[in-house]
Amino acid sequence: MSKITKRALWGYAPESVESTVSARQEKHRQRIAELQQEAATLRERNESLRREIASLEEQQTSPVDQVEAQVSGQLYRTFLQQSKAVLDVTRELAQIEEEDVHVLQQGLEHRKSLVEQVLGKLRHIERQNQTDDQDEEEVGDDA
Repeated sequence: MSKITKRALWGYAPESVESTVSARQEKHRQRIAELQQEAATLRERNESLRREIASLEEQQTSPVDQVEAQVSGQLYRTFLQQSKAVLDVTRELAQIEEEDVHVLQQGLEHRKSLVEQVLGKLRHIERQNQTDDQDEEEVGDDA
């Protein structure tokens, strides 16, 4: 990951900030896409397990209640595990989105700071020009 480099007078180098923010955004977009795919896969697996449970419940003609209970219990535990995995991925996705928002806010604050610095420098230059113009007028009036 690239680091943000600092310049002596103007704060951080804008190119460095831009590239760092862009790199982080791309990394987060890729991770979000991966997590969304994983969540979709887990949802499909959950649905498959639900259908399997329903199918097994319909097919149970065996008089052995113990086997029935074991199969149902195992399927139920698997369903719970898959549901927990989907929930974990969803939470991780939300956390990544929050981090993206934070990174974007930092970039925006940095840009605002740079604009304020540039405007301050321009005001200073404008005041200097006005002072120089006044000095030239006074010299012209004295002559």
